Amino acid sequence: MRKASLLMLTSLILIVAGMLAPTPVKAQTTTLEIPQQTVPNKGMKFNVTIWVWNVTNLWAFGLTLVWNASVCNYTGTWGVSPPADRIWAGDVFAGKAASAIMIEKINASCILGIGQTLLTGTPSTGTFSLVKIEFYAKDYGVAGLNFSDRQTRTGMMNSTAQDIPHVRLPYPITVVPEFPAYLFMPLFLTATIIAAVLAKTVWSKRLRGRFDVK
Repeated sequence: MRKASLLMLTSLILIVAGMLAPTPVKAQTTTLEIPQQTVPNKGMKFNVTIWVWNVTNLWAFGLTLVWNASVCNYTGTWGVSPPADRIWAGDVFAGKAASAIMIEKINASCILGIGQTLLTGTPSTGTFSLVKIEFYAKDYGVAGLNFSDRQTRTGMMNSTAQDIPHVRLPYPITVVPEFPAYLFMPLFLTATIIAAVLAKTVWSKRLRGRFDVK
């Protein structure tokens, strides 16, 4: 009896200790992201912001981007002349001593190298926008903007010159025609009329069925 009581007491202690022990926190993955975007018309300019999520101790980054040259053209990058145009929300090195954003047109029509480094101060930890790029929509279709390792390395580095492991998530950017609302009005009216006729027919059959029952 005493042995059974001791075993039960030991089990309770282990359960309580397990409940009180701190739960290990799983480290969040650092992610480079090109957000999904829809451009309503060709012949217009649009901005694409490259984001980094859950990064720790970021000192420098270098990106290589490729895109579908038949759909869009690269027209410029924000932050090439700091600090005047480094004013967008969430900028990774805002308020810090950083280099200008360096641009290399590896292929003038479809491959771009982008890099920047902190010069002094505290590296960045958290979620930030790395760079903001402007494109011109030449035609309708999928812009195909993506990260690439073909020409130069895409990566991030911490303050001890070590690589920061990460995953990359490029989502589609499409240029699609913006249809005027009046094109859908005839379809809407036709569907409404058909629905009303069907509803009236069904209701009249139900009424006839009721009065025929004796």
